[in-house]
Amino acid sequence: MNPSFVASFAPGTRLTAETSHFWVDLILGGVVLLAIGITFYEWIVAWTRARALSEEGQRRRGLRPGPVLLFGKPEPVDAPPRSGAFVELVIEQLGVQHHSKNGHYVVWTERARELHHEPFYLRLESGERVLVEPGGRVELVDVLEPPTRQTGTSFRRRRARVTPDEKIWVRGVLSGGGADAGPYRGGGGAPLALKPPSRGSLFISTQPIELEDEQTARFHRNFGLMFLTALALLQLALFADYRSLRARGVNGEAIIRDARSWTTRSKNTTTHHWGWTLEVRTANGSASVRVETNAGAYGQRSIGDSVPIIYLPSDPTVLQLGTGGEVGETFGRVMVGAMGFFGLCLVYVIVGQARRPWWRRKLIVDQEKGSLHN
Repeated sequence: MNPSFVASFAPGTRLTAETSHFWVDLILGGVVLLAIGITFYEWIVAWTRARALSEEGQRRRGLRPGPVLLFGKPEPVDAPPRSGAFVELVIEQLGVQHHSKNGHYVVWTERARELHHEPFYLRLESGERVLVEPGGRVELVDVLEPPTRQTGTSFRRRRARVTPDEKIWVRGVLSGGGADAGPYRGGGGAPLALKPPSRGSLFISTQPIELEDEQTARFHRNFGLMFLTALALLQLALFADYRSLRARGVNGEAIIRDARSWTTRSKNTTTHHWGWTLEVRTANGSASVRVETNAGAYGQRSIGDSVPIIYLPSDPTVLQLGTGGEVGETFGRVMVGAMGFFGLCLVYVIVGQARRPWWRRKLIVDQEKGSLHN
C-alpha cells in the first residue's frame, strides 16, 4: 500500500480547511442540530397527543351518537363469555432452533392470528350501560399473556384478552338513542351501541390510552437530550482548539528548535511521522510546542528556521502550522466525532424499532434462550 496514502489517514493527519469545515461544521454541527430538531419535534408531537388523549378520556360528553371514547367495565349480554373473554386475540408462533457461540436459542415467529369476540355491555362509571359490538374489526391494546406450548410440536400460542374482571377504554362510533335518551331509546327501544367506524377498527385498550404516547414522548426527549449533549461535547470539547483558532487565531511565526521523525506500527501497516519542537514568542513570553508536519515540509526546513503558524494570543500552545485561512482538524478527531454521532443515530433507530409494542408490529417475533425440545 502507498505509504503516503496510509499517512493521509493517520489519526494525527490534519485535514484541509474545506474538508474540516464540511465534517466539523456541516456534518457534526448541522446534521447533529437536525437530529436534535427531529427528536424534539417527535417529543412535542407525542406529548401533545398524550395530553389530548388524557383529556378526551376524562371528558364527560354524554351519550350522544357519534365518535366517542368511553371507559368502563365489560359485562355479559346474557351469559358469561364462552372462552372467559369478550375479546381474545390468539397469535400462533412457530419455533426454530438456532445455535451460536453463546449457546442455543429459539426464534418464535408469528404464523397466524385469530380474533374471537362477542358483544358485551360496557358499564360506565355513571352506571349507564352501552352495548359494544366489535363487528370483527378490533384494535386491541393489551399485555400479551405468557405463551402456551402445544405438546410435541414446534408451535405455541400467545393471547391478549378482555375479561370481565378488568376495566377498559373503548373508542368507536355510538349509535341509537338521542342526546337525552339514556342507554335505551325511549326507555325501551334498542340500546345504545358502540361499533367500529365505517373505515377503521374498534379501539379497545386495557391500558390508559395516553400511556403509549407518554412513553414515546419520553423516548424522543431522552434521545434529544443525548444528541444535545453530543453536540456540546463535539463542538465545545473535541473540536475546541479548532473552533478557537478559527474564531480568534492570529498569524505569526515560530522558530524550529528541534526536529525528529518516528514510525508507528499496527497489525498491517507502518506509518511514518515527522515533527518539530517550536518556540512561539509572544508579548507575554515564549512557549515550547511540539507539532507534527509532513515529509515535504520537514525536508525543506532545518533547526533555526521559522515557520508560519496560527495561534491563540491568550494561549500560544494552541496552534497550527499555516495561515489564517488554513485552519483544519485532525483526521483522528473527526473520525472519533463521526463514529460517536452515527453510532448514537444507529442506537436511536434500533431502540426505536425494538420498543414498539406488539400491536404496532406486523409480525410478532420473540427470541428466547434454550432448546426447542426442552
